[in-house]
Amino acid sequence: MSSKSLDKQYRPDIDGLRALAVLAVVAYHVAPKGLPGGFIGVDVFFVISGYLISNLIMRDIDEGSFSFAKFYLARLRRIFPSLIVVMAATLAFGWLVLFPDEFRQLGEEVLAGSLSVANLLFWRESGYFDVQSILKPMLHLWSLGIEEQFYLFFPLITYLVYRPGQGAIKRTLFRLLMLILLHASLILNVTITDPAARFYLPITRMWELLSGVMMASLFKRRAKKLSQIFDDQIASTSAATDYPSQNATTDQANQNTKTDYLTQNTKADYLTQKTTTVNHIENLLSVLALLAVLAAFSLARPNQAFPSLACLLAVAGTSVLLVVGHKALVNRFFLALWPLRYIGLISYPLYLWHWPMVSMAMIVTFGSRLSDLTRVSIVISSVILSALTYHFVEKPIRFNPKKRRIKHLALGGAITILASLGLWIYLSPSPRSYTTLKDYEPLIFEEFSAPPVTVDSQCVKYLGFRPSLSFFCRYQFVGSDKTVAILGDSHANSAFTGLAEYNESQNVNTIMLGLTANVRPIIGLDKAMPDDDRIAWQEITEKLYDKIISDKSIETVFLVIRGSYYINSEGFPSEGKSSSATDPETYLLTLQKSIDVLIGGGKKVAVVAEYPELPSDPRSYLARPLHPKAALPLKADILKGYENYLALLGRLVGADIILTDSLFCPEQTCQVFSPSGLHLYHDNQHLSKAGSKFQAQGVLKPYLEGESN
Repeated sequence: MSSKSLDKQYRPDIDGLRALAVLAVVAYHVAPKGLPGGFIGVDVFFVISGYLISNLIMRDIDEGSFSFAKFYLARLRRIFPSLIVVMAATLAFGWLVLFPDEFRQLGEEVLAGSLSVANLLFWRESGYFDVQSILKPMLHLWSLGIEEQFYLFFPLITYLVYRPGQGAIKRTLFRLLMLILLHASLILNVTITDPAARFYLPITRMWELLSGVMMASLFKRRAKKLSQIFDDQIASTSAATDYPSQNATTDQANQNTKTDYLTQNTKADYLTQKTTTVNHIENLLSVLALLAVLAAFSLARPNQAFPSLACLLAVAGTSVLLVVGHKALVNRFFLALWPLRYIGLISYPLYLWHWPMVSMAMIVTFGSRLSDLTRVSIVISSVILSALTYHFVEKPIRFNPKKRRIKHLALGGAITILASLGLWIYLSPSPRSYTTLKDYEPLIFEEFSAPPVTVDSQCVKYLGFRPSLSFFCRYQFVGSDKTVAILGDSHANSAFTGLAEYNESQNVNTIMLGLTANVRPIIGLDKAMPDDDRIAWQEITEKLYDKIISDKSIETVFLVIRGSYYINSEGFPSEGKSSSATDPETYLLTLQKSIDVLIGGGKKVAVVAEYPELPSDPRSYLARPLHPKAALPLKADILKGYENYLALLGRLVGADIILTDSLFCPEQTCQVFSPSGLHLYHDNQHLSKAGSKFQAQGVLKPYLEGESN
């Protein structure tokens, strides 16, 4: 059986396996709560890709027809037609509906996707499961980047190691090298501490593709297994039997003929028995493998460490389904069903189309929960667009041999144009689109384009140590012998910019020290975490307080802490129920203890009673095509989430309480924009630069000038 005929026999069930993978991914993206482990479908794709690409290369090497030009041009025809269409359509739609900074981000993503390095871009930016990942229309190209990077080195290694004319030696060397690389990649995946690196880097994902490679190599051996078993059996029988020589008598010759006839019948019976036994084993393995893949889709969760048990199940199950053969029970009667085969044929464009539609829908609705009708519409539209792309774009370019040189030049030119366009959009200081507002650029654009600073080197030098765990540390030293300190969490970091600007005008230093919200920078306030981690955090908290107390230039300390969310177990406007709400009385006691420590160190303490958080993304208060702007939040609704917290603060002793509600909500509605039209919020719960200055001028400056509320 030739390799080509072997590939054709395997095609139907592999298409069905592709269908399962893409349907799982689509289900996860469209309705993550319905199939929370569907993202494991990408791991199934990796194994299939490794299997098919290695089969293709080894077949061509065996037949003496392999060339690098032929291989990469085939990849060009396979990958870029659908990719170009989807990226161009996404850019066009983004031009219509995205704000300038969002469009700039899309340009960067298109550039990375065109250069096959999307995975490296998203590794640098954040994790796959971050909340903001839903707002990246080209996020799904990370997996394509890993495959394309795999295609860069794998053909060369295969060509050098898997060489014609070496027989069993070449196969053994090739398998040994692949096994070494597979284990090295898996070990790196387990040992690297950065979860984003484990998820996005090609070296930590390579073991999944190499699992498919190993299956392709082993399958070639398995295809000859039955005849080899019988040959070994006959050889052992021949060695134990004294057969006549070629000069034997006629009777002896007749006896030899009889013996040959019996031998052939024995071989046929033996093969039938072995085939029946192997078929039963293959059928059982195919059922178990399918159950493993389905279990992986059900068991995987976004918060699990990678590679999880579910991931290993998916890779193992896929590998077994690939190697048992197209005649195995599951492969033949389930994976080869025509609906699955067709979904498998359009799986690549379906993977490309569905995510930009989900992401754009979330962007346009400002992260709101998509309606069931919208979700169904996205799925149906994705399937229709995928079918059209496959039949009218992919098939004519990929399979029609006519005018291939022109097609290659056209594809290369198109991807170059897209990459150049993406680069121009990304480098533009404020890329324009039809939704650009007069007041939006360039100042509003600036409020969203740059991520907030959390740590600066001057502050680390001032502090004298840098904890390995996440914390906030910013210091503006203007040479003064007087310093104002801010202590808290990410909201303290938001408050720093405005206060530092005002203090600089007064020749006063500003220091901000803080810890993440999950830790809660309050002395003695434990968090639901392992004892060792909790002790470590509490030690850091005490060091921060000791540093402030020991600095004689610090007279005033602002406590800016998101306390309203910490104690809220009934729900909160911007995020809903707190995942780890603290008992209000416990919070009060530990906050009072922290204040007493600071007062005992000779500091004047003011607790900033929190600014109101928005019920939705601040951009929702600007209109864009396909979605009207939201009405400004009502003061009465917003302040409901603060009633318990404000009552709690009223019981504190020794600290001044600075209220912000009259500043941010002067009338019946709360303000989202500054008087000059700038956003006061960076997101729904953190102040922007403009918002930080607004707060400093409105409530912190009067307090420092002796006009406390």
